[in-house]
Amino acid sequence: GLERAAGEAGVSLRISGIPPLLHLSFPDGGLELQTLYAQEMLARGYLVGTAIYTTFAYTDAVVDGFLDASGEVFVSLVRALRAGNVGTLLQGGVIQTGFKRLT
Repeated sequence: GLERAAGEAGVSLRISGIPPLLHLSFPDGGLELQTLYAQEMLARGYLVGTAIYTTFAYTDAVVDGFLDASGEVFVSLVRALRAGNVGTLLQGGVIQTGFKRLT
């Protein structure tokens, strides 16, 4: 699903982890591209970060919608990479990974 959509769009995507907990990374764009993916997925109604938690409660329609939205976002990520403007498209700061104290 995700690998195929990324391949069709032409974006490099690395998926790791176990099936119910996938970790995504974009080798060609780092955390800025990861942030843009999360931002654009949120605009489409999907909350993602560097991980995707799945559940048996997801219907085929939910999964298909997520994959379709990801495919659209992957195309926009490739455009941003080619234009060299990933950072300027971010509406906030770059996503943080792991756990750390905020204060």
